[in-house]
Amino acid sequence: MDGYNHHYAVRIFRGSFSIEKTKTDQGKSFILMNLPYYLGTQLPKYLSYFVQCY
Repeated sequence: MDGYNHHYAVRIFRGSFSIEKTKTDQGKSFILMNLPYYLGTQLPKYLSYFVQCY
């Protein structure tokens, strides 16, 4: 995240959907959307929501 000029990150994993504010080890703030595997086919919709609302 430290090498990018935006503050969005997406993690696709086996857990539940959530959005959280966090920081890198170097102190850059970013917003992480945790997306469960089963919602991966709807990634474009979730990305649109993520960027528009956060």
